[in-house]
Amino acid sequence: MNNNFLGGAAEIAINQMLIPATLVGEISTEFTEGSREVETLGGKFTQPSGMIDTAQATFTLLLPSMDYLKVLFPDLYTAGSGERAGQGRVELTFGGCMEISNTPVNIHYVCDGASDTNDVYIANGRVLVSLPLTWNTSDPLSVEVTVYAQPTEDGSPAVRAGIGNLTQDSYFDYTTMNTVVS
Repeated sequence: MNNNFLGGAAEIAINQMLIPATLVGEISTEFTEGSREVETLGGKFTQPSGMIDTAQATFTLLLPSMDYLKVLFPDLYTAGSGERAGQGRVELTFGGCMEISNTPVNIHYVCDGASDTNDVYIANGRVLVSLPLTWNTSDPLSVEVTVYAQPTEDGSPAVRAGIGNLTQDSYFDYTTMNTVVS
């Protein structure tokens, strides 16, 4: 048994983009089965429900520019042109319907290199549209991002912790947003 514990630099693949560890402040996940109370003549018991109640990942993204928000919200991004080519903006509108596409999300330990051995993968994630920005003199501009796991259309697992391919060495390719064999 290996006594090395997991931890350290992690990167996040989302919307066919790779957010490097240098732009990630902290990552936390919560995957919790729901519970139900059963009341009997012998007392009240709490039991697992057999259904996922909470499935989400939250991370802090340090923003190198407002344009970088396109990584989180590509459906709300408008690219500039002419002198503004390579720049753009994310637009949020009151009272409208925002069309946000779901996306796979993969959290990967940088030290694992080209291996998905310790990855956490959300097959069908929905990014919560939220821009809680805080400007101050001591911290870089950052935004807290929450991704909620959604059911998959084909019934495959919504969340995976560990290797992507059970028979061959594999890694997660952020350009295709899929596990590929090494």
